[in-house]
Amino acid sequence: MSRFGSRELFPLVLIVALAGGPAGAYTVDSGFSDPCHEKMIGAAYRDFILDLPMSGMQAPPGETWRELSDYLLEHMPLNPDEVDEVKRFILVSLIIGVRAPDTDGHSIMNLQNLRRLHSDPSAEGQYAHSLRAPGDDYAEGDAAAVAGTRELILALMAEAQRYKALPSREQTIKVKVYFDFYGRIDVDVWAPLYFAGKAAHVLQDTFSHTIRSDEDDLRKIVHVLNYIDAITEDFDEDRDGLAHSDSMDRCLSEDAADLFDSAVEATTDLFFAMREQFSGRDPQAVLHVLDTWVTYKAGCTKDNEFCGNTRWLALVRKEQTKPYVKAIFGCGGAGPGRGRIFPALLLILVYFSVRYRKAVKVRGEVAPLRTG
Repeated sequence: MSRFGSRELFPLVLIVALAGGPAGAYTVDSGFSDPCHEKMIGAAYRDFILDLPMSGMQAPPGETWRELSDYLLEHMPLNPDEVDEVKRFILVSLIIGVRAPDTDGHSIMNLQNLRRLHSDPSAEGQYAHSLRAPGDDYAEGDAAAVAGTRELILALMAEAQRYKALPSREQTIKVKVYFDFYGRIDVDVWAPLYFAGKAAHVLQDTFSHTIRSDEDDLRKIVHVLNYIDAITEDFDEDRDGLAHSDSMDRCLSEDAADLFDSAVEATTDLFFAMREQFSGRDPQAVLHVLDTWVTYKAGCTKDNEFCGNTRWLALVRKEQTKPYVKAIFGCGGAGPGRGRIFPALLLILVYFSVRYRKAVKVRGEVAPLRTG
């Protein structure tokens, strides 16, 4: 226990005890979660990356991004003959970008930081995960959340385009990235695709944090879920909307397969729109993608089962986020709460066991990453 002081242990115990885990929507790759966002990027990137004109661009010097690339690209169907060093660099930049909203440069295993990220009460903090902001109430809240999510995607893509217009030497920036057992390091990324990756994350989360319309081939949103109010005792479903649901986040489950496929299609559309808009061929290309995939369909309420979208309503209801106190102790007080203690303690033991074994491996077999 000497390697992990009480200051680290207490928040971990507290956070692990909170049932439901971080509201990360589709998860990123870690020892405790599936690589949902990475798999979506992997399915969507291929034609876009291979066809992306990169004349005159060079990969930056330094070994940090190169040493990380094998880990980051392990879920990508890469053919080494098709992807040269430059395309490898921009693809790594894209993956770091798509992971950023869920990690913000922190470890995916640092549950305290993940809770802080996903509990950000600002409107932008919730729209970064395609959720309702605290003031997005009643049916008007659905429309406001969809509008805020669209604005954030457009802002991120505008930032990507701004960097693309700079001289090539200024298009590479450094961002903070945390990799477990190495620490928090600065990594070079190609800014246009880094910000496009962040935008893709928001777009993908619109499939796990909303109820979409089957009648419209999942292209319209009829309801937006709520996390920031759902974790409080003041949560009111009629006012605040349906609570966030872990079952919607399970991208590899059979129940959510159609959502996963549509998220991949939307991501692919976003990438090709980026190319068209940045080239000047269609200055409104990204907006057209949002008009296709991120639009609100009014008139769908709990009273009409959100316009008959019963399968998604049933999926949402399976594992909804609850207030923190109820998540720990259960609605009935101490009895149900005791049932959560052993799994929480077991997860803590697993966490420290993994950290210890990985730390030994790093000391004995793996050269430390350089930070320059």
